[in-house]
Amino acid sequence: MKELKYIRKVAEAFPYEYEQPPICKVELWDFSRANENDEARKEAVCLVASISYGNEYCKDPEKLWNLLIERGHESPFEFVRQYGSYKGETKDWNLREIDFPTDDVDDDNYDGAFSTCSVNKRVFATFKLKVPIFVARQIQRHRSFSYMEMSRRYVKGDKVEFEFWKNKAMRNVTVRDGIDTFSYIDLEFIAKCIYVVAVIDGIKPEQARAFLPLGLYTQFWMQGDYKAWLNFFIHRLHPEAQEETRLVAQAMWNLLKEHQPEIIGTMANYLEEWTKDCNPMFTPARERKAEWFKENFLRV
Repeated sequence: MKELKYIRKVAEAFPYEYEQPPICKVELWDFSRANENDEARKEAVCLVASISYGNEYCKDPEKLWNLLIERGHESPFEFVRQYGSYKGETKDWNLREIDFPTDDVDDDNYDGAFSTCSVNKRVFATFKLKVPIFVARQIQRHRSFSYMEMSRRYVKGDKVEFEFWKNKAMRNVTVRDGIDTFSYIDLEFIAKCIYVVAVIDGIKPEQARAFLPLGLYTQFWMQGDYKAWLNFFIHRLHPEAQEETRLVAQAMWNLLKEHQPEIIGTMANYLEEWTKDCNPMFTPARERKAEWFKENFLRV
């Protein structure tokens, strides 16, 4: 495993206990030093961008950095965030800025340093997820996050293996088309074969991927501030959310609760404001959801 100087993986979890061996994976990462200096920014941006090409780490950050700038690929740069102090100060370089939470800031001890780990851990969190595409699309419906996903436009099945989601009930289910009977495993194999044959016949991978089902696993980075995370967890931890997505959200919440409790405290402080931060017609519904969330997850 490549050694990273500023960015590190904190912990991981496998939400789907019925998968043996496990495929679905949730990783919590620490990006709190990502804007410390030019070297840190380059490490963070190139690490995130590498997933597009199916790489876990970047072998040549300098080359990739320059390529991203030359081609105007701005998305990976969103993972290096800037914070002004509660006095409105801003410093250093960035392409993305959010508000600084003013709650529980000690005026006597706060030195205005803009990229301290303690502040960043209270404000934002970063995950790397490996989930089925249908789960990814439900998660990415939350538009206040920064995302960077592996692209099957560039990544063929011979580089990153095709892996498919299925629960226990689906493993032995068969599908009849009037003549033949297929299992879901057979259908996965057929989809992969069609994809491979299409690529061999000269169809571009970005077009051949149209034959791949939504149960195919994908990987992506996801980073957001406390406001985005509170909204995400209120909706995706709720019993009305699809079970597979709810299990992923629960694993993410558990990792934050154990390893980054600072941001949960910030979310709790923002909860009342969240109920009002919408069109007034939705305030009553938000108040009910906030009360449910407080009772079941914040215990306050």
